[in-house]
Amino acid sequence: MASQSIVEIAPRGDVVLVCGSAACTKLRVESKVLALASPVFQAMFDEKKFHEGTTLASYGFVEIALPDDDPLPTKTICQVLHMRFNVLGEHLRPKDLVDIGIVADKYDCSRALSGPAYFWFSRLVDAVDDSGRTQLFIAAYLLKQDQLFRQISHDMVMKTSNNVLPIAYHAEYPMPLQEAVGALNRQRSTLGVKIVRFIEDAVLDVCDDGGPGQCTPECPTVMRGTKFVLQLRACNLCPPSKILIRPLEQTCMALECFQPFEESLSGCSGGSVYWCKGAFLKRSATIKQEFSDMVKETEQNALRLCLKCVQSGEIQQGKCEKDHSK
Repeated sequence: MASQSIVEIAPRGDVVLVCGSAACTKLRVESKVLALASPVFQAMFDEKKFHEGTTLASYGFVEIALPDDDPLPTKTICQVLHMRFNVLGEHLRPKDLVDIGIVADKYDCSRALSGPAYFWFSRLVDAVDDSGRTQLFIAAYLLKQDQLFRQISHDMVMKTSNNVLPIAYHAEYPMPLQEAVGALNRQRSTLGVKIVRFIEDAVLDVCDDGGPGQCTPECPTVMRGTKFVLQLRACNLCPPSKILIRPLEQTCMALECFQPFEESLSGCSGGSVYWCKGAFLKRSATIKQEFSDMVKETEQNALRLCLKCVQSGEIQQGKCEKDHSK
């Protein structure tokens, strides 16, 4: 183990944490601070249970080797616990929050980091790509950020371009995370397919040739289908297959973009046997309202996962009914 200078987080501290293996980092900290923040350290410093506690009680100092702990996130956590809040000014990436979450979860000190963690998340949550959003989702789980976990899960359904990639196996990632990502993928796909079918049905409603009636070639109704498809293309809703490869949020914006087109209500005589088909087809204003209703339904149905439910292995399909918000 290479010799390293000590990072004096608590200059009068009675514990030195030796983090990492090949290139270790030594952190001088205060045992009472760690014990208050972490039940794991509290137990470790019990002189009747563990060697570290016995050594600390006997000599007033102990050096603890933590070869499996990443030095940088461990250092950040110790700085926050010791009120060294200058670390809040550092620019952290989503992956950095995952690394902090892994260490915090191991030592059960996520709640002690709640305020600073929320600050870090708030600077990133609206400025990440699909990969970063997935990492924030993992970090929110590990750092027990209840409200952010709900928000990010909803964003993963609405803002992700394609299905979220499965979380790469990592010993520190609990299995419920994999199950939660799978649920978000399935719901995003389901909502996308539902919108595609909705638009296909809307096309039939506007220009169905299989319904009752028959129009003369010069009837204004005949042109409704062309106008409708042109409007769909202008809103980037045609072909509907595009919906399945882009964020649902963009599709909802496109649906809201749709505007009623000019259409004649006069119709035609339909000849001596039939009547004008226009009398049986939906007006574009009605279609516009249905598009807006579909947007509201999609946004309301997009999952907002409850952290405590996911931790217990449950993926709620709607709003959490177990009063976990308190």
